[in-house]
Amino acid sequence: MSVLDRIPLRRVVLAIALVLAGLLADGSTASAAHSKTFTLRLADNTVAGTPGEFSLQVFFQNVASLTGGHVRITEYSGGVLGNEASELTQLQLGTLDSSMISTSAITSQLPVLGLFSLPGLFPSDQAVKRLIYNKGTKAVYTPVWNAISKKVTPDGVVPITIFSEGPSVLIADRPVASASDMKGLKLRTLTDTVSTAFFGLTGAIVVPLPYPQVYTALQQHLVDGAVAGAAAMQTSSFYQVAKYLSQIDQQYQLDLLFFSKKTWSRLPVAYQAAIRTAAQRATIYDWKIADHNTAKAIAQMAAEGVTVTPNVDVRSFSAASATVRTQFASAVGASILAAAEKLLGI
Repeated sequence: MSVLDRIPLRRVVLAIALVLAGLLADGSTASAAHSKTFTLRLADNTVAGTPGEFSLQVFFQNVASLTGGHVRITEYSGGVLGNEASELTQLQLGTLDSSMISTSAITSQLPVLGLFSLPGLFPSDQAVKRLIYNKGTKAVYTPVWNAISKKVTPDGVVPITIFSEGPSVLIADRPVASASDMKGLKLRTLTDTVSTAFFGLTGAIVVPLPYPQVYTALQQHLVDGAVAGAAAMQTSSFYQVAKYLSQIDQQYQLDLLFFSKKTWSRLPVAYQAAIRTAAQRATIYDWKIADHNTAKAIAQMAAEGVTVTPNVDVRSFSAASATVRTQFASAVGASILAAAEKLLGI
């Protein structure tokens, strides 16, 4: 059975401690690393069947391949330990060891993460990859990622990597072929200020809603449409209550894997290195499946009666995208945004 067939809502993953000598700084580090066992708790709000959840399982498997029974991770999925803002607070307090959190859910607490919600910044998963890693198969972080990490670490969390749920798509009760079709559309967006500002500029009536409320809101016509990743939409059955899908490709749905700074400081350097390597391998896997899973989910929804709007004019959103990037430059950090745009060729 492959990892794609095993997506438990709650599981204990036994990670086996480090065996690669190259990850060990010296003999004393090796001795210290192998003498103590760590039992860690990881929480997430991911939806079963989405790329992020698949990739998290790959992360666990890679931790297991790089360690030796001395690190145990218990996963609490589906928001059983609280919403994502609450998970961040728990990480900061040190009552939770690790979490995978949607970057858009915590931009009010960590404004620099608004970078990942900026529209028009990421044309592909490969663009997200270039923003994080200098080299595709080595965990060498870019100056942009290092700057982000330096900015949020004083807030009590250590960012490790980002998983992608694929590009944002829009599902609604009417076709949307360009930005002009957004006017007057009651639209559920992500709850961060970047997303609400962007879609507000298109003329949509913005209705920020937590993800679990979206299906009912569509069903009861409290909103006309919603923006999310295609795989999550398909898994959550949004297509049953909204029948038009548009690939607007303005944002990516991104999940950031954090560790509590307090937990991270307790881990031997060798274990830290193993975790970073495991995360980077899982991220490479994630980039391989995200686009595939998006296309598969859209095809499945189309087979169930959803009309996929052809030839969406993605460029019609560019004016609103540029305005929002300028508007949030200071909150994100002007130097970080400028470095990201240069790195991505924007």
